[in-house]
Amino acid sequence: MAGEQNEAPLLPRRPASSYDRRVQVAAAKARVTIDARLGVDTPQWIRELAEEKPQRQPDVQKP
Repeated sequence: MAGEQNEAPLLPRRPASSYDRRVQVAAAKARVTIDARLGVDTPQWIRELAEEKPQRQPDVQKP
């Protein structure tokens, strides 16, 4: 066991759905708020993500 690396297996990448993106934006907003309360600098890319407007999923028309 000595010398073994404990790395998580790589998962196949897939495009993020609009729901996934909304979750990412919400998490970024929470991170910005928490960092501000703690007095910690938030990385620029997280601030930019938090400023994104979540896109609404298109209405699905049922047959």
